[in-house]
Amino acid sequence: MGNPKAKSWITGTAVIAIALLVGAWFLLIAPVREATAETTAEAVSQDDRNAREKKQIEALAAQFADIETYRAQLADLRQQIPTSPRQGEFQSQIAAIAVTHSVTIASLTITPSTEVVVAGPATASAQDAEESAGDEAAPAPAPANLFAGFYQMPITIEVVGTYQNVLSFMGELQTINPRAFLITGLAGTGQKQADGSGGLPPTAPGDLNLVISGQMYVLADPNAVPDAIDPGSISPLPVPPHEKNPLFPAAGS
Repeated sequence: MGNPKAKSWITGTAVIAIALLVGAWFLLIAPVREATAETTAEAVSQDDRNAREKKQIEALAAQFADIETYRAQLADLRQQIPTSPRQGEFQSQIAAIAVTHSVTIASLTITPSTEVVVAGPATASAQDAEESAGDEAAPAPAPANLFAGFYQMPITIEVVGTYQNVLSFMGELQTINPRAFLITGLAGTGQKQADGSGGLPPTAPGDLNLVISGQMYVLADPNAVPDAIDPGSISPLPVPPHEKNPLFPAAGS
């Protein structure tokens, strides 16, 4: 017969060994396996991100190879919608068109520009949200402007000439002239036989006086750096001589 004590020792040793194995699994091996799996998943995800970013960099590099083409396109667009009003340039352009088509500019009115507001989703700061949290009647936040820095300049041009010449002037003003010009209204008056006066040319029956209303546009450059002001170029304000009292009544008053 076997030794009962030996069997008990063997059984106890086996139980302890199993307990140690189970404890090692839950306390050491399983966490390491989970951490390894998470690290592997993160590595795979990072590889995917790296591959996507590599493709984006390659696409940007291909686009940068055409940067001069894009700059030329931007320069052309800025001829149509410049970053500043450039009113004098526009006046020279329409004067040249008028000469080309033998029409006379009777008047030109350029109204100061106003910003074009294209409403987007309403935005409110965190402070506004806190202040209006307890006030049910608080006003709704103002909508955001989707095109900040975009301005329109209303313009009215009055021209006189033959019917066909005036139409040709109007057509070139919209299509060939570098500056974008949107016509919003027309008012034409047929002319009679009349001598020229007040800067206007002589007219014949069938000639046309046309008032063209329209808009020019300006898109401010958000990356533009303001010109530095030289302090030495600013003239000081006039100061009365020290020997005179500025509060003393002037002679004869």
